[in-house]
Amino acid sequence: MDTAASERLWRLADLMTMARDVFEDEEAAKTWLRTPNRAFRDAAPMEYLDTEPGAMAVRQVLNAIATGGVA
Repeated sequence: MDTAASERLWRLADLMTMARDVFEDEEAAKTWLRTPNRAFRDAAPMEYLDTEPGAMAVRQVLNAIATGGVA
């Protein structure tokens, strides 16, 4: 596995854990990561995991959800 692929896999695992903690349900977390979202210009959050800045944006939205924000 090349470096880019392993980094993407690590980001996916990290954000899956975070989403599962936020939604308190693995299926809900998977659904949220796969579903287009206006916060991501109608792209699925998973589409942002190719880069660390994209993953940061997903983390910010998850933090907003966790603290009562909207997304």
